[in-house]
Amino acid sequence: MPAITYDKFDKGLDLRRGASSSDANALRVLTNAYVNTGKQIKKRPGLVQFASLEAGTVGLRASNGKLNTFYSTGTITHANPAFVANKVAESTGLLSVRRVWSADTYNGYLYAAIEYTDGSVKHHYLDGTPATYVTDVNCPNSKIFIKAASKIFAVDADTVPYCKTNDARDWTTISNAGFLPVGIKQENSTEPLGLGEFGSKMVVLFADGIQTWTVDPDPDLMALEQKISAVGTSYGLTVKSFADQVMFLGPPGLRALAPNENTPDNAQEIDTGTPIDRLIPADIAAATNVPFSIYSSRFGQYFMFVDDHAWVYTQSRLAKVSCWSKYTFPFNIDDATVLGGDVYLRNGNDVYVLSESQYTDNGGTINVTVEMPYVDAKSPNEDKQFMTVDGVMVGTASFQARYDPRNPSLVTDPVTVQGDTRGEPWTTLEVVATSIAPVITHAANEDFALEIVSMNYFVLGKI
Repeated sequence: MPAITYDKFDKGLDLRRGASSSDANALRVLTNAYVNTGKQIKKRPGLVQFASLEAGTVGLRASNGKLNTFYSTGTITHANPAFVANKVAESTGLLSVRRVWSADTYNGYLYAAIEYTDGSVKHHYLDGTPATYVTDVNCPNSKIFIKAASKIFAVDADTVPYCKTNDARDWTTISNAGFLPVGIKQENSTEPLGLGEFGSKMVVLFADGIQTWTVDPDPDLMALEQKISAVGTSYGLTVKSFADQVMFLGPPGLRALAPNENTPDNAQEIDTGTPIDRLIPADIAAATNVPFSIYSSRFGQYFMFVDDHAWVYTQSRLAKVSCWSKYTFPFNIDDATVLGGDVYLRNGNDVYVLSESQYTDNGGTINVTVEMPYVDAKSPNEDKQFMTVDGVMVGTASFQARYDPRNPSLVTDPVTVQGDTRGEPWTTLEVVATSIAPVITHAANEDFALEIVSMNYFVLGKI
């Protein structure tokens, strides 16, 4: 009996073509799973509650081996020794912290950009000085900053100011502190909105352009290296540097800067996010929170969080995997960070960690959904009697099949498949159609991985 077999899932979630014209390995839906280095579809790690924090803090940032939170009034101490509550009062000491925009370790101390309930933003350097906020009038107190060349660089109206080398409190000293005149180099948008690292260079992102700069402890050695037009970001918190590239959310979707093949020192735009472009604009427009990103080297994944879900890019150059998927969570993700390779997520006062040995979300079901495109066994004008389905997998799944691309609501009744069914009595899944699109779901409290799906059929003849 002939069979249609799906045994490669290396394209991941890919909606660039229609459901009846996509490649067989381009998935239409990939939710709560990802393509691993073996090119299997693997269930995502589950959430384990790590801590329930004392009320009054916001944010979650890894620094100096601890998980850091922030507050501005009163005194808060976390009972859990994995956490440090940092007091970051602004000059009046009356406003509460609304959001932590940027935070990083600088010369062994935490540096953070904090927004307060009145919308103001202050930079803080927690170096033991009683007033943690930076008092230098030339500090831009903006939301986005980055550390590079032993300095802090931050966005401003049309420049990128930087502090004195190894002194985050001094933004004034002549011939040491200063600014990059980025706006005057731009043709259109002149306000820098994001910062990243590309190799040894710093990347400055505008709404419709990108600049790369050589940065150095000596201001005289700083110089504009490259300009890239017609691509940029308005979402500075989505900019993340990893594996010699810079990922960010642009107007059409997620994009990246990567080394130019011919001149590796120069950057070029890579349309990394085009497989999911059609999903992103409406998703961002409906979001209640500002999207933000983290990168986990353990998982080899870039996460862009949007309210209660994340768009996840899994990359392994050695295994030649570059795939998108979508993770959904039972609550909004307020903040996230990576410490010791582990991914920590915060919702309200609760902090969770993603665990590969956990198959639920803290006891709640993780609903895995995989939908494949329609395939016709290279005979689009012949009816086929699909008879059975078999598979190779870890765990248990429910199988259905869509059988009319003009009416995707038509789907067979579900059947259950478990483990490796090859060589056993086949599982019946009968339908007459010219093409078929498998739908696989999984919700059990167990590990799950999908390697092979086969749909067995007889040819009935031309329609």
